[in-house]
Amino acid sequence: MTATREIRKIAVVGAGVAGLAAARCLSGAGFDCVIFEKRDRVGGVWAEGYHSFGLQTTKSLYEIPDYPMPKTYPRFPPGEQIRAYLENYARDFGLIKKIRFNTSIQRLERHAQRNWCIVTCNEENPEANQVEFFDFVVIATGLYSTPYMPEFPNRKDFGGNILHSSQYTSSDQVMDKKVTVVGFGKSALDIATDAAQYANHVDLVFRGSHWPVPTDVLGLIDVRRIFVNRLVGGFLPLYQRPEKWESRLHDSCPWLIKGFWKFVEVLLKTQFPLKACNVIPDVPLETDLFNQDFLPRPETYGLMKKGKIACRRATITSLARGCVELDNGQSLASDTLILATGWKPDYSWLPEQFQSRSEERRVGKECRSRW
Repeated sequence: MTATREIRKIAVVGAGVAGLAAARCLSGAGFDCVIFEKRDRVGGVWAEGYHSFGLQTTKSLYEIPDYPMPKTYPRFPPGEQIRAYLENYARDFGLIKKIRFNTSIQRLERHAQRNWCIVTCNEENPEANQVEFFDFVVIATGLYSTPYMPEFPNRKDFGGNILHSSQYTSSDQVMDKKVTVVGFGKSALDIATDAAQYANHVDLVFRGSHWPVPTDVLGLIDVRRIFVNRLVGGFLPLYQRPEKWESRLHDSCPWLIKGFWKFVEVLLKTQFPLKACNVIPDVPLETDLFNQDFLPRPETYGLMKKGKIACRRATITSLARGCVELDNGQSLASDTLILATGWKPDYSWLPEQFQSRSEERRVGKECRSRW
């Protein structure tokens, strides 16, 4: 790729993993890049995370190929180490000086000369919008823009603290409390596991559970050696543009594919006490992998089995003073409600035609946990 007369100046929106990587490649190709970041530091989702959050895949699968993570990092680095890694990446490749921190995009418009007009706002001077023109725009804002907070009847009567998972920043928030965590995604299980160490009691409320993916199958073999390959990839449902051999495999040997996934489900039920914890998923494994797979902490299911985390497969119908009412008739004593219910992307600053197109393609829908 080489710079051309048509495209010289490029705006990159977001200084997370994708934004930094895009800016580095484009700058290396000779383009003049400006990175807009609404926070005061790089990292995207890693710049703000719940207490004790961290990488759920091994660092070798997340690191940038030509910029390995430090050898001192553990196999699953905590969030602060990931953020430090990205900050070092931005500094070492000269990206820091290209970033405008505390700057949010108010509006993006197509200009008459077929370039782009960006209206920005800086936190230090929120009333003074700045207008700039760019030849090309890279949108790297991700899906995690606005916390999704479901509304419950009688919410004002609850009396306790109601937090989104992103607001859980310290174990002091659950110390000696009766805690209800809503959701069954990575953040919900992480927070429930962490809270179980400090709270008087932890309830985990969810509509549907998900299949856990172990780091090591039966504690012996790295999961990547078995499942991260072309052959097993061919066993997945044929969602997008399958190759001929994949289509033939599904047409000729459906029994083999079904048997393979049933065998893997048996392995997971052997490794994790899913039945004892009442968290066997309703969705087949091969389908759930496209929805929300996660690597649980080793102690999570043990805490569920011991009752340190009480699993409630139900829906919240309403709140009352010091309790959470469920659709199965149960009433949970609670003074802290933590909603690990996902996020909504914010594309309100995009041109109207892009917003409508995103809606048609189901891009920009709420990214929510199956809570």
